[in-house]
Amino acid sequence: MSQSRKGRRSAVRPTQQARSVATQHALVAALRRLLGERPFQQIAVRDVVSEAGCSIGAFYARFASREALLLPLIRELVDEALALVAQATEPRDSLREQVAAYVDAMVQWMARNRRLLSAVQGAGAAAVPELAAEARRFNETTHALARRAVLAHRAEIRAGEAEHAVEYGLFIASAAAREGAVAQNWASYRLTPSPDGLARSITDAWHAYLTTAPPVSTRPPRRARRV
Repeated sequence: MSQSRKGRRSAVRPTQQARSVATQHALVAALRRLLGERPFQQIAVRDVVSEAGCSIGAFYARFASREALLLPLIRELVDEALALVAQATEPRDSLREQVAAYVDAMVQWMARNRRLLSAVQGAGAAAVPELAAEARRFNETTHALARRAVLAHRAEIRAGEAEHAVEYGLFIASAAAREGAVAQNWASYRLTPSPDGLARSITDAWHAYLTTAPPVSTRPPRRARRV
């Protein structure tokens, strides 16, 4: 096999026999259980195979690396998130309800899956390029659903151009949800909110931004210069 073909191989090895598929599922389930106990950085391949009840050889027959084992998990997780966001972005009676439903779904999902999402961020696209593709699928789909749902309440938006305001607010809300629910960098901000508190604060900020009209200039007009 040429080097170029090797470079194109998926990080997750293909499986054919039912027993082989069952072993792959056991390894994925083992990692999920271990992530419930400790961060990904503290989990070695030997821990996964011990938890799954198989051999190191069985692991590397199916996965190129420890990071590659994240891929089946993150695919499951993204599918779950898309279903949650599709439900959360169904039409609501008001702009605030619409924003709150989306933000709460995202924050709660991120908080529940914090260790896995943190592991994916730490693994990086260089180790497993397919992880970057899943991240794009997640971002593009959830943002499109949120954008459409919030813009359906265009009449309540006062912050200048509606499309720009929604886009900027979506950026801020998404970044705050990741920073708070996944990274949990609270020491820098002297905050320790619960997922519910974080969701409420993000909702308040985004809704306030969308419904606040830009300031009107009170400066007097310039006088015409005399020639």
